[in-house]
Amino acid sequence: MGDGISFRHTTRKTRKPSWPVLPLDVYELISSKLTLSDILRWKSVSRSCYNAIKYIVEKSPSFTWLAEPPCLLLYPNQDLDRTIDVDDGIIYDEGFVFYNLNSGKFSKLKNTIPKELSHGVFLGLSQGWVLFLSKKLEFVLLNPMLCGAQLPLPPLCSFPDIQRITYDLDQPIIKWRKPAVTFTSLELFSASFQSKVVVCPRWSCSSRIRNKDIFGVIVMYYVLVNNQETTGPYNLAFCNTNADVKWTKLDKQGGYKDIVWHQNHLYALRNDWSSVTVWGFENSLVPIKMNDIQSDGEAMRNLDDQYVRVSAYMIKTPEDLLLVWRTWTSMFFAFKLDCSYGRRRWIEVESIGNYALVLDRRQSMLISAGHDASRWDKNSIFLVEQLQTTDSRSNDLVAFDLKRREKGLENGLPAVWKDDWPVVLG
Repeated sequence: MGDGISFRHTTRKTRKPSWPVLPLDVYELISSKLTLSDILRWKSVSRSCYNAIKYIVEKSPSFTWLAEPPCLLLYPNQDLDRTIDVDDGIIYDEGFVFYNLNSGKFSKLKNTIPKELSHGVFLGLSQGWVLFLSKKLEFVLLNPMLCGAQLPLPPLCSFPDIQRITYDLDQPIIKWRKPAVTFTSLELFSASFQSKVVVCPRWSCSSRIRNKDIFGVIVMYYVLVNNQETTGPYNLAFCNTNADVKWTKLDKQGGYKDIVWHQNHLYALRNDWSSVTVWGFENSLVPIKMNDIQSDGEAMRNLDDQYVRVSAYMIKTPEDLLLVWRTWTSMFFAFKLDCSYGRRRWIEVESIGNYALVLDRRQSMLISAGHDASRWDKNSIFLVEQLQTTDSRSNDLVAFDLKRREKGLENGLPAVWKDDWPVVLG
């Protein structure tokens, strides 16, 4: 990108620029070596830095930065008259709030939610992109971290299993096909719509995609009916940013529990808790099934007879793909996908090394642990758990020692998450 484009700092003639004028490719190289919080600080140094970073993000939305320490993302509910006390200041529903799980400190991004999305529905987060459903029933990908870049997606009316959308005055009436149910407002629909989002860089895995502005967006979704306590099996929907006019249902049969983007492929955990379908983009504009991984792990079969499973999570590591089961009694079992000797099977592991896992229904992550700056114990699992009572809903962080098979000390969340704002890992 060494095209000679530069951004000069506007100053009076009697003053020197507060930051040297650099070619655009130098700005991009420096930015790629920084974490998100470092970029936000650097962006505020001067007008030339701000304009350069804004240009980089808008020209190439696939731009990535170094991994940030683990944090939780708080998306304020715009309909609630509430405030958040952060660093002795007050936030009046101005934007996103991040909570660093290592340092226990807050950071905030003011005015990062566009007005048209301020009363929208938050559906998930992947690789820094947040998926919204606006009040106009349009899907939008928003990057709140870097200049609020937006990517439009096909509208809700083109989403699989939407049978019809009509209006009664200003209220949408959304008729869902399977299960057959009608929602008389966006609020009722959003309360029932369960989803997880995966954003995948199409240009990195398909020879037919040359434009780095095109992403693949995959939504794993399900609709809860009549306050049922269990979810799934989930279905998969797909679209390309800046290219498609409607969503595509990937598998008419459905039957998935979790999805993760790993080694330029989508890994989708089937409803039997162990089989995995691998999707790829080789010479295709739409994901196609590459193969099915049928596990023959004996350890899994033994656990089937002893425990009642309630949820499953897939997490990618630098070397492996992990599967974690959570039981009814809040015990956790971890497995690693072993592909040696031409076989594919899940092998139970008692150690994940100097790492910890943080699990949430919308997003899970692997974090470094066990060093002095970390408040996390290595070889542990931390679950963002939603607690429901008759009067309220709250969230907490439950710890589990993987080797000892026992709960550890609860690493409680700040009081700001004791209300019913959604919690998502960023």
